[in-house]
Amino acid sequence: LQRCRTPFSLLVAVSAVSFVCSALFMNDPTCLFLTPLVVEVVAARNLHYGPFLVALATSSNFGAAVTPIGSPQNLIIAGASKLQFLTFLLRVGPVACIAWAMNAAILAWWFRKSLSGTGARRSKEKEEEKQEEKEEEK
Repeated sequence: LQRCRTPFSLLVAVSAVSFVCSALFMNDPTCLFLTPLVVEVVAARNLHYGPFLVALATSSNFGAAVTPIGSPQNLIIAGASKLQFLTFLLRVGPVACIAWAMNAAILAWWFRKSLSGTGARRSKEKEEEKQEEKEEEK
């Protein structure tokens, strides 16, 4: 995640890592373990947390749909339908990948102002202005 040079590439990377990890480890642990990492990386870049945490959560749900071990519900479905792991992956995987790509595109569009960096700069400027006003009042 730290190799990403732009907020947009970071959003896509967070989304992709969440998607893949959820397919392998279930979505709850993925969100639990990745959230502190995402917060740390985003804070170091002085960006808003919102877009990245939403990407983490939504992509985790799409990733969990890919494999029988992605969620307890998938295990029940795969077991009841007697689908093997690879068969389940091949039937559900393409749809989940399309949904994930659409999700990433929608998030990038929805949070375009935050991802442009102007939102984070404006927040920082507002904080600095407030501090200057407080100092002037003293």
